[in-house]
Amino acid sequence: MIDCDIAVVGAGAAGHAAAIAAARLSAGRHSVLLLERADRVGRKLLATGGGTCNLTNLHVSVERYHGADPGFVSPVLHTWSAGAVMDFFDEIGVPCRTEPDGRAYPCGAQASAVQDALRLEAQRRGVVTLSGFDVGDVRVRDPILLEDTPLYVKRPFELVAGDGRVVRTSRLIVATGGPAAPQLGGSDTGHRLLGSLGHVSTQLLPAIVQITTEKPFVKSLSGIRVQGVATLLRNGNPVRSEQGEILFADYGLSGPVSLQLGGMVSRAIDTGGEVLEISINFFPEMDRATLTNWLIRRAERLTGVTGMDFLSGALNKRVGQAVFKAGLGQKLTDPVGVLDPATATRLANAIQDTRIRVTGVQGWREAQVTAGGVEVSGFEPESLESRIIPGLYTCGEVLDVDGDCGGYNLHWAWASGLVAGNSAARSLEA
Repeated sequence: MIDCDIAVVGAGAAGHAAAIAAARLSAGRHSVLLLERADRVGRKLLATGGGTCNLTNLHVSVERYHGADPGFVSPVLHTWSAGAVMDFFDEIGVPCRTEPDGRAYPCGAQASAVQDALRLEAQRRGVVTLSGFDVGDVRVRDPILLEDTPLYVKRPFELVAGDGRVVRTSRLIVATGGPAAPQLGGSDTGHRLLGSLGHVSTQLLPAIVQITTEKPFVKSLSGIRVQGVATLLRNGNPVRSEQGEILFADYGLSGPVSLQLGGMVSRAIDTGGEVLEISINFFPEMDRATLTNWLIRRAERLTGVTGMDFLSGALNKRVGQAVFKAGLGQKLTDPVGVLDPATATRLANAIQDTRIRVTGVQGWREAQVTAGGVEVSGFEPESLESRIIPGLYTCGEVLDVDGDCGGYNLHWAWASGLVAGNSAARSLEA
């Protein structure tokens, strides 16, 4: 039997932030125990940003987050802005640099340095980390009645591991993450534990994940990266557009733009009954009318050119060939000749509105984040304390909060973890 004042379940990004915050505020007055089911901590963090760890983003705002109630994140983001999170990391030994797009990274560009800094700060603050502790059950001991007056036990939460070990704690913070990337430790453990305590979870879906599509067009371009604008269409209506790098793969679409749209595709497919397409604009530099006239003039200048080379130089050569064939339906070996306005319009439409039917998303192993989670209506947005069980807190990906690609999910992990840890420690001071 192990007794502690604050137990944090899950030693990922949110869990470490929560444990450090609780220990800092406690200043040795309360014991903090960090529990991790795996033998190694931080495997998911080490893989973020391709190993460089995109810690946060200067453009953090409520609009960057998704779930049943995106506004739930507002108090946490107000308390912990991007600047405040970067200050926190500077304090524990990891100065940050920012990119023009707002992404913030450790100056050393190593996720391992971030993991080391968190581990060392936790040790300095007296946090005890216990790995290989797989919580299988959470029990809440009822108050003892003394002359009809409830006398609350000091440590009401009992965490029971699969091997029979038990931890008793006064405050419990669940920071277990979600099932994305199970090969790196992702699981639905926290959702099951919180479910046993009365909290309901929404459907869990892969997010920041590659999109699968019908094969012919994308397979012919597999391995090619282009800059462009991708728009998710639901029953022909635009849902969201993203500009940046698009990577074609045998299965469909990858790259930052596609990853950004992956969560919305997951949610739409889960809803069902809708036709989903990705519209790709390969040449967003011009509007449709300007592009049409430009194509007419180009055909006049490039006399004798065939479809093989007509768009080369303006677009990636293979992309240009695929778009030309899809737009005009003529052989690539035939001379283009003079383009009349109607033909030029058809080709301009193909260049700026190539539509690819969406079939789904890649699975949990490829997903970087979980969409859906424990319903936020069961928690106080300012403290992240349960509205059902006093002394129970949660933070990070286990909640029904997922952010855009670009450092927003890690920001939520740090910020919500710091809020939960501070709240739990502060409640013991009351």
